[in-house]
Amino acid sequence: MDACFQGVQDMARRPLREAERPKQDGEAHHPLALPVATDALRIVAEGAPAGGAAVAHSRGLPDLGVDHPLGHRLMPLEQRAPTPTAGTGTTLRLGLDLGMSLIDTAEMYGAGHSEEVVSRAIEGRRDSVFLASKVSPSHFAYEDVLRSARLSLKRLGVKQMDLYQLHWPNPGIPISETMRAMEKLANDSLIRNIGVSNFSVQQMQEAQSATSTHEIVSNQVEYSLLERSIEADILPYCEKEGITVIAYSPLAQGKIPRGTGEPFRALDEIAGRLGKTRSQVALNWLLQDDSVVVIPKAIRKEHIWENAQASSWKLSREDYERLSKAFA
Repeated sequence: MDACFQGVQDMARRPLREAERPKQDGEAHHPLALPVATDALRIVAEGAPAGGAAVAHSRGLPDLGVDHPLGHRLMPLEQRAPTPTAGTGTTLRLGLDLGMSLIDTAEMYGAGHSEEVVSRAIEGRRDSVFLASKVSPSHFAYEDVLRSARLSLKRLGVKQMDLYQLHWPNPGIPISETMRAMEKLANDSLIRNIGVSNFSVQQMQEAQSATSTHEIVSNQVEYSLLERSIEADILPYCEKEGITVIAYSPLAQGKIPRGTGEPFRALDEIAGRLGKTRSQVALNWLLQDDSVVVIPKAIRKEHIWENAQASSWKLSREDYERLSKAFA
């Protein structure tokens, strides 16, 4: 399995960027204009490095398995991303057929193979897809960023990516150098928006300070009912700055569907009363915040169908607060 699905329904019909519109005094807007409140699921295509190859690091890059500044441990990407198989294109197309129009991938997944799979899946329907990828931290030097982007574009078979993200902080390379390359790509119309992933507040601030012509529009971080550390600082900061939070592992890497104990009894009671599944309720809880987009994995086709039904309704304030307290 080489893809997991997370979609933004109707994404292609929404504005992709508002960065050119001046902010009014005191206003925070989201440059991606992501539809997060009622239809914020998302498609993600991920793959592990082919043959289990290790992820390369360079210039002071920390091991991806160490404790991250966000306050929780993230596994190396080659451990948490599934290995590509031939069936991905079919599953990706199913997600697109269900209106899940944003596809997120990375050069690191499958050593580029995931991007090639995405290329086949979106053939003939590029205009209806919001396409995002990521550059690996080992490629954050100026020329490496430019080279990685061009290679990703070639593998994806497109002339422009809608969102290009820094996959992980790399303190060994000055962020000013990396952001200069990202703005070069945007100015050359090879990418439309600039995002980051796994960045702390301080790292976001440093990236923002290093830009002159474009905004940081998103930060992709782990967030779920079971992992809420971003609520302390990252989420409030993103809300204030108009930065979209892209929440990966919103089902806590499968722990929410399989969990037991008092918090899950509350989740089951609410799900049963609403005629929803645990996963649908847990995803909808995240979507109560207008700055959040969720990206749940879906290994099987039935999971894609399930996830697609998680955003066309809204939890009541009472149910939202009950879950918030139960999983505090």
